[in-house]
Amino acid sequence: MEDQTRIINHLKQSKYYTDGDIKFLPNFQKDHDNSLLYDTDIFKGMIVTLHPDYEITAADVLWLHPNNAQCRALFEGGAYQQCELPPMNASAGVYQTRDIDALGNAVKDTYTIVDNHLTQEWRGSVQSIYSNKYQTTVLNKCKEIAANFGSGNLISASYTNMLFKGTEKFHYYNAAYKDQGLVLHSPLIGYTSVDAKDHPADWIDESNHLINLDSQQLDSIYSRCDWESCRLVNTYAFKQSMGNISGQHFKPVNVSLSVTPVHDKLSPQQLVHMTPKSIDIPDYMDVNDHVREDKIRIPYSTEVALKLLELRNDHNILNMYSEGNLTLPRHIIEKIA
Repeated sequence: MEDQTRIINHLKQSKYYTDGDIKFLPNFQKDHDNSLLYDTDIFKGMIVTLHPDYEITAADVLWLHPNNAQCRALFEGGAYQQCELPPMNASAGVYQTRDIDALGNAVKDTYTIVDNHLTQEWRGSVQSIYSNKYQTTVLNKCKEIAANFGSGNLISASYTNMLFKGTEKFHYYNAAYKDQGLVLHSPLIGYTSVDAKDHPADWIDESNHLINLDSQQLDSIYSRCDWESCRLVNTYAFKQSMGNISGQHFKPVNVSLSVTPVHDKLSPQQLVHMTPKSIDIPDYMDVNDHVREDKIRIPYSTEVALKLLELRNDHNILNMYSEGNLTLPRHIIEKIA
């Protein structure tokens, strides 16, 4: 409730805000990755009603998500190809659905889903910002990627983080759908098609990541997912789901994921829990040498340095610093995390 009150108080600073102009959904929470990336609190999971003259400023990122016009485009068929994606919350891959025919046989259908977005840097009145061009632009980007997959016809395109024009006011859907859409459970679990009104666009648990994974679990992730980085930790890939929802499920077969450039902003505890032990890393993974040596690179900070000083009689800490980072053996990070 404290976070919700904070957002309401922010909106109340505008003379155009009236009580009831915001609806919090079951997926309301702080966006872990984007908050780290932008170094400010960013929330998701709400529908905000806005007067046309409401002035958008940089401070509105609190509720106005930076991943603008998130489009989830569903196409027939396709064969997986690695592809280039924008950072944060984007993916493109081949998915399957499973049904039972009249004879009781399992039927698998193949689809391509491209989940892409633009970057929101809106400033000015809501009326001046509103445009349908965002949907067209991001859908064209999705179609380009799907074409490289050799996919067939576009089946549907659902949009979240969108501004919609009402009769007298505008409505901003943050991690929410106005009607039917592909609801994301997590990058590893996939999507469920949900036909409803004013409902969550994702069911991701921002407060929990997959941690302490064994070799079999890591192979399951790395064999199905890739991203343009040699980092083993991808906080988007490691997101967990808040729970199951009913509907047609699209299970990922092979998926390209966006990079999450927040590694240097994670806590030592997060890094040690999410970074695989060297013995569990599949041989086919291309990683930095220090990772194979069971070392983890973390940014230098005074807090970390003071904790290391307490270990100075047990470890040669002076050789662990280089160019603003500390490359530490796992057992040391476990002591200071």
